[in-house]
Amino acid sequence: MYQMVQQKSRLTNTLDGIDSVSLEVNDKDSNGILDTVQLTEAEQAIEAAEEAKSCR
Repeated sequence: MYQMVQQKSRLTNTLDGIDSVSLEVNDKDSNGILDTVQLTEAEQAIEAAEEAKSCR
């Protein structure tokens, strides 16, 4: 029992030493495509639509 308490104490100390990490969300809608890729594609589509509109 004493050994388990020591192991738990060591684990707790180890976990306390880990800095918290805040990961950036890269696929908020979970569709398998990075949001940054979708944003770039959307911006390109808008530019193409505006260019096509001005050519009329």
